[in-house]
Amino acid sequence: MLVNKAFILKSVEACLVWGFGRFGLSSYPGDNLLRWREASNNALRHYAGKDLMSRRIIDQKKQFKVRYDNYYQWFGLYDK
Repeated sequence: MLVNKAFILKSVEACLVWGFGRFGLSSYPGDNLLRWREASNNALRHYAGKDLMSRRIIDQKKQFKVRYDNYYQWFGLYDK
């Protein structure tokens, strides 16, 4: 699946116009979250393949996430 770059740019533009702290999203329509995760994974694979340092940083990020993934289930989001 392709990520609609124009949609993302318009979304960021809307955030700047409306102000980041004055609104929030409680859910995402359709399969956006899946598409964003797929795009993120593609970018990580791309940069991990470029050089050893990038691969190490990305691998350490993944290890950190695995280790602390339950934090959000136990304590909730940072801003609440």
